[in-house]
Amino acid sequence: MKKNKRPTRDDLIHSWLDHPYFHMRSTEEEVMEGLHNLIRDLNLDHFAFFLVRVSHDRTPVLRPPSTLTSYPREWINPYLRRHYYLADPVFHEVRWSNRPFYWGSEQFLKPFSTRQKKVLEDAGKHGLRYGLAVPVHGCMGSIGVFNLVDEDPEWLRRSTQGHHRRLYAVALDLHELLLHRVLEIVQKEEMAQGKGNSYVLTYRERECLLWTMEGYSAKDVGRVLGLKGASVERYLSNLNTKMGCGNKFASAIRGYRNGTLLGGAGFPDHIRRRKTKFPPLPPKRRIAGPAMGNTLEWQERRKKIREQEKKLRQKALEKEKEMKRQNGKGKKNGKGE
Repeated sequence: MKKNKRPTRDDLIHSWLDHPYFHMRSTEEEVMEGLHNLIRDLNLDHFAFFLVRVSHDRTPVLRPPSTLTSYPREWINPYLRRHYYLADPVFHEVRWSNRPFYWGSEQFLKPFSTRQKKVLEDAGKHGLRYGLAVPVHGCMGSIGVFNLVDEDPEWLRRSTQGHHRRLYAVALDLHELLLHRVLEIVQKEEMAQGKGNSYVLTYRERECLLWTMEGYSAKDVGRVLGLKGASVERYLSNLNTKMGCGNKFASAIRGYRNGTLLGGAGFPDHIRRRKTKFPPLPPKRRIAGPAMGNTLEWQERRKKIREQEKKLRQKALEKEKEMKRQNGKGKKNGKGE
């Protein structure tokens, strides 16, 4: 009999995050239709996904949050136009919390200021008084939140109970879907203003830059990727020219911030969809994280360096002793004369 194939880690993650409402290549209309079906299944009033922050250097002050929402236009238009999101207690809580939470109750609003409370009070006039927030924190510092809203807080808790896996899967997919689209829009706007980048990284250049961010030298990156140190230096030099940076560390930071390094805007679609798989390390040299202090090769190298330093110190001491002896003999000869 044939043995059942053991599921891989990627298969398990995919099955856990699977949901029937939309997929990563869906259009915006298909995504909205799927979200309406989700609300209909749970028998709730409204939904909203906000991409609060795109990356570490883009805050809501500079760019309003991108949205996919069924909120009434009478509320969402002034909410974005008048920058209510800057005082929204839900956004404030999302920045510091990874766990889903219910908002709108008096206990939730207690630690916030009067101005922040007024945002939810005004939202309550449009039927947006109570909700469940599912925060999503991305790898580039991006922050999103998926809100499910209903006028009855008790019904909201009962209808969402037991559906946490499905809701979290939807929130993660919405975050990734909206993030890629927003990064592409941001890049087009920056290029139109003459501030953007027209470069595209190759897969090998991206690998070299990712390992550089981990603190590896060009020689160490070459050992991990099976390249010569000179080849890695050439890749990094080309990157500096493409990205207009003075050194490899500046290129890594710029690629991290604008999404190019982690597969955002400016990265080819066929590479962006490819799963990031770092090549296996050589068997004789296992590295536990960016530090290399626990590897045999590094320990042997440190021993040699210490021995060389010890020999140099001994030579320096011997020279000093010889100098003192010569100085002493010179003084005695001067007195004899």
